[in-house]
Amino acid sequence: MHNNDGESTIEPSANGALKVARVAAYKTVLDREIRDARNSGNAVLNVYAGDALLASSTLACSLPPLPTTTPIYDAVAQRQMTYDAHIFGNHEFAFNPDFLERFVRSFQRNGTPTQPFLSSNLNFSGEPTWADLLDSDGV
Repeated sequence: MHNNDGESTIEPSANGALKVARVAAYKTVLDREIRDARNSGNAVLNVYAGDALLASSTLACSLPPLPTTTPIYDAVAQRQMTYDAHIFGNHEFAFNPDFLERFVRSFQRNGTPTQPFLSSNLNFSGEPTWADLLDSDGV
């Protein structure tokens, strides 16, 4: 299974109510499909296939001048789903490497990543704050 471009769309509507049905509805379907597949004896691999965030009003709620401890709401939504891996898409690079690092670290619990972030053509070796996020071979 996979999805991409699933930004959380947790943003105010015209009447002030929150639009959460899109991400909540997707999670409901995802949970059902994973459960049904496993109940049928099938293995499941679920991958977020890129563009996990988008420069939008939702993401603006996570950007400076707010403190860097402000949650990245797309990550908050995606953490609720069972992904085996995230693949970097082009929108993950809409901002600087520090923001992407903050996004990746949003998936840690007690300092330990809860899932891998994958790419076949990126090199973060020049980013000192990424050192503890890379495998020993620099990947």
